[in-house]
Amino acid sequence: MMAGNNKKEHILQVAKAYFCKIGIHAVSMDDIAQECGISKKTLYTLFGNKSYLLTIILEQELDFFELNLETINRTSINAIDELISFFKYLNEIYSRINTVFINDLRKYYKDLYLKLRKENEQLIKLFLQTNIERGIKEGVYKNVERKENAIQIFMKILKLFFFERDQEKLRGGDEVEFLGKLLCMWFLKKVPVIQKGSELQ
Repeated sequence: MMAGNNKKEHILQVAKAYFCKIGIHAVSMDDIAQECGISKKTLYTLFGNKSYLLTIILEQELDFFELNLETINRTSINAIDELISFFKYLNEIYSRINTVFINDLRKYYKDLYLKLRKENEQLIKLFLQTNIERGIKEGVYKNVERKENAIQIFMKILKLFFFERDQEKLRGGDEVEFLGKLLCMWFLKKVPVIQKGSELQ
């Protein structure tokens, strides 16, 4: 028999996999309980309702996102490497997100969606602000006087690509890579040579 914390974590992982695969609305607490091999009563005792269960999952994902941004900052060799690693990480995230999950979150759990989006954007803005300051200090970025303007423009592009419209498939891959290269071109003292299918030169 699993210990209390292990049981909760197992339920969270099962529920997250379900939500990401077929969406939130289509998954019932009965489905989750059955997949976990527990009674519905036990599930409700541990998490109360699906909204609370979803809240815990989103909080975990946000903590994980923040931790990964800190890791990228700590392990990158310079600001350019940090920025490229950041966009590779964003690409990984958007590539595995099911658009049904996002649309369900926005439609049926709007408060959670808005809270997650706001906190996610705050983390990205802080990361970019720190990256710009690092790049200027290292002498690899232009001494951008209007750093906030650059970040705001980027965030608008990010929202347009990933948040502002319903779509069959979340954009990822080439689009994420393009955004990363665009921002690098903005910040670098010399515009990098970019060839299709290649890294920044």
